Amino acid sequence: MPTTSVLNMFANSPVRPLQKHMSEALKATQWVYDFFVALVDGDWDEAANVQKQISHAEHSADRLKRELRKHLPKGLFLSMPRSDVLALLKAQEKLVNQAKDVAGLALGRKMGIPPSLVEGFLVYCKTVGDVAKQAHKAISEVDELMETGFRGREVARIETTISKIDDIESETDHQQVALRSALFVIESELPPVEVMFLYNIIEKVGDLADYAQEVGGKVILLLAE
Repeated sequence: MPTTSVLNMFANSPVRPLQKHMSEALKATQWVYDFFVALVDGDWDEAANVQKQISHAEHSADRLKRELRKHLPKGLFLSMPRSDVLALLKAQEKLVNQAKDVAGLALGRKMGIPPSLVEGFLVYCKTVGDVAKQAHKAISEVDELMETGFRGREVARIETTISKIDDIESETDHQQVALRSALFVIESELPPVEVMFLYNIIEKVGDLADYAQEVGGKVILLLAE
């Protein structure tokens, strides 16, 4: 792409590369649920296949990150501050990297989920994915927000989206507490190392919701500015 075209893209809409990056982060986060469905079913071939898809999304996101940092102007006026672009990128990067780490850890250890935890755990994974969906929606709405000069109905709409992120993330917190409590009840029946890694996986999946909420938090800061 010619240099002039690259600069024009960032000057006119610096959010577009972020939106593409967030799309990869969303894919990876959504696939975490599919990964654990395969794991619960004992279908390790499918689990490995989904883990590869998550890894591919992470690699794509990493490529987009490098391109964004490479071409983002330093001395030109942007419709969105350069520091805000990079802050959003960092938050989104945490999300996609965590999805890869979660699947890699569970697959590497061929972890199992105790039967009494399966239903709650899969609901938990799905709810975490819902937080990421709302974060993706928030990023998708930033272009329109910029067009209105961060005023008007678009502000109210994106504030509603951010509020949903916070509400769903709070739900994942409650689900995490319930899962940890349920694991505590049965942990004496399981090998100590398995218990340790189960607690770890529950926490790491919850971190996905926290990182998605962080993305929303970066967007809401744009409104304050």
